[in-house]
Amino acid sequence: DGKIVAVGSANDPVNFYDFAAVRYLSNGTIDTTFGVAGKVSTDFRGGGFDRAHAAALQPDGSIVAAGFAITVSGGSENFAVARYNSSGVLDTTFSSDGKTQIDFGSCCQSAYEVLLQSDGKIITVGFPDSESSDSDFVVARLDSAGALDNTFGIGGKVRTSFGDLNGGAFGAALQADGKIVAVGFQATFTDTRVD
Repeated sequence: DGKIVAVGSANDPVNFYDFAAVRYLSNGTIDTTFGVAGKVSTDFRGGGFDRAHAAALQPDGSIVAAGFAITVSGGSENFAVARYNSSGVLDTTFSSDGKTQIDFGSCCQSAYEVLLQSDGKIITVGFPDSESSDSDFVVARLDSAGALDNTFGIGGKVRTSFGDLNGGAFGAALQADGKIVAVGFQATFTDTRVD
């Protein structure tokens, strides 16, 4: 219908940040029928820092947003995924409350891309920005209800290392045959420093 959805992070209310989404009409004005006056914010952990980096539109108009959620103490940072219905309300058929987190067992994990398969499964792609040997391409697949898909990788997750230096995936695409292509960077010991 030409509407535009943008996602990111918004202040709530003092020094915490939540997932944020806003929807615009095709003429660039805010769509006030979405969320509250066109805007939605979602807190994952009762404070802390949550940010959406990517979003995708499902055929029924639902919106899937992905990014990260950090605890107030900063003790953990996981992939975070939320699904909203077309009116901007969290979809409680997704992970019982409309949101879920994915932990690869590393520091500073963030999803930078979200893809939707034709069967309703959701793919998140990113990396743990630990600047260490565990900073790899990481991919997770959720079923349409928001649970990790155990038929994908190991327990729904795949980790791909290009070496012992900092690396990670910033983008991805689905091929027509269903294969996933992830793209990003890898630090190297060469003169270019990164590929």
